[in-house]
Amino acid sequence: MIVEVPESLASEIDAEIASGGYSDIDQFIVQSIEARLHPDRDRQRDGEVEHWLRTEVVATYDAYKADPSRLLSETEAFRILDDLAAARAAKA
Repeated sequence: MIVEVPESLASEIDAEIASGGYSDIDQFIVQSIEARLHPDRDRQRDGEVEHWLRTEVVATYDAYKADPSRLLSETEAFRILDDLAAARAAKA
């Protein structure tokens, strides 16, 4: 399939990709088409994100405010993430 877009639109697409919102033009196009064809999915995802923000994120922030000493350093957090990634890779 070949699609031609005006230069101004191409520049906007390039800017979206450069901002990190999409990994490449293929991902941009597929997600844009999916959003157009299945708008309910975006609303459902937005609702799920909203729920996550209001429950898990707020609870985590409240726990931090109650006891800031529980906060991990950047080094500790990345060590844990590395350990989890290594364990997952070992299972594969």
